[in-house]
Amino acid sequence: MTTLFFYLIKNAIPLSLTGRIYYDSSYANILQDSGFQEIPVEMVVLNDNNEEVNGTAANELGTKIIMYLPEEAQVDAQGTKNVQVINPKRESNDLGDSSVAIDLVEFIVATDEPVIETVDPNIVTLDGGSEVKVTGTNFQEGIKVYIDGAEVSGVTREIDVEGNNVVLTFNAPAGREGETQLQVVNTGGGLDVRDFFYIQTFNQDPTISLVSPNRGTEDTVVTVEGTNFFKPDPTAASTSGVDAYRLIGSRIKLDGDEINSYNYDALDNIDFVDYTAPDEDLIFVADTQNDVVDTSPFYENAYIYDTATNDVYELSFDGDGNPLLYDDGILLYQFAVDSNVIHAYDINGTDLGTVTVGLTSLTFGSENLTVNMNNQVLSVGRDDDFTEEVRLADYWYSVVLQDVVTSDYYNIYKELDGDIYVSNGSFRYLQDSTKFK
Repeated sequence: MTTLFFYLIKNAIPLSLTGRIYYDSSYANILQDSGFQEIPVEMVVLNDNNEEVNGTAANELGTKIIMYLPEEAQVDAQGTKNVQVINPKRESNDLGDSSVAIDLVEFIVATDEPVIETVDPNIVTLDGGSEVKVTGTNFQEGIKVYIDGAEVSGVTREIDVEGNNVVLTFNAPAGREGETQLQVVNTGGGLDVRDFFYIQTFNQDPTISLVSPNRGTEDTVVTVEGTNFFKPDPTAASTSGVDAYRLIGSRIKLDGDEINSYNYDALDNIDFVDYTAPDEDLIFVADTQNDVVDTSPFYENAYIYDTATNDVYELSFDGDGNPLLYDDGILLYQFAVDSNVIHAYDINGTDLGTVTVGLTSLTFGSENLTVNMNNQVLSVGRDDDFTEEVRLADYWYSVVLQDVVTSDYYNIYKELDGDIYVSNGSFRYLQDSTKFK
């Protein structure tokens, strides 16, 4: 008989909790992973006020245990299992009294597993009340929703407007601060889970006073004005859970969809991946299917200049997306695709011949221009007067820095006057010419 066995480690304040899974009645064989490492069971103990027991005075006894069996904890046999709870012994490292519940839980092979696609929102305040929508497939009649181990009441089930998914809607119950789990469970036992978070309210809810313009097309630049918008908070303790959203700051959704793109893990939580600077590529490429010149997505990380005159050219685009080069606001060159190759034209439309594009060069007619592309998040570039300046890559706002010694997080900031600095929330390092101080 498999037994789930839990105990308290009492030599830590606050108390830490762990558990073991034995797979025979002699308590001799502990469930291990493929690397022969013991598979721990994540768990918390709560008191009558739904507060986590931490072993301090007046908060030593719990009445509820919430446990999460890791996915790799494969139980060999189906059927009912015993659950044993063992308390610590006061003033001793020995284990204390225990209790065993016979056949308390049942393991099954589910054939009716639901699939969660989205949980919106998956972060709510402690007092609950927010409307939550869980969208997915195979949400059968009679499906139940659990948050933090307790069944949620008032769940409605309906087909979405497109008829492809099922939507479960409910008002979030009150909860305890931190990360927990939302489960949807079909009547046959099949389930799916997502992380769910309860937070203290941060000051006040954001308010929107102006969206300008309020009409536009794709790529229209929009300004949103209001109050209680939060900038990224580098004082977050980690990059997971609620801390991930602190590091990002306020987000904007349009019709429920994120304006920005994020990396997500298997449970749809925002995932911070290790940063690697993108490779430099050709500034221009001929799109022969659409007869336009494709510009590198990293063109903002490049500057084009004439080595003979040190003139730094400004890159812009015409209505078809073809690139244009300006010098001091005066249009000098236009580029377009002709007979499957890129041609350069002067301001009068005179064809200056084909363009040879290299990683560091742009050659046409009598011109031999230099292209300097640097996709590092922070680099040294040139301004219009060919003076060195600190430059940020076009994706700078999506990078979080971490001190390898202290593990502190730092966000990058750019002021309206162009000043650049990094800050961990306590200390600020400001750009000074091409250095930081």
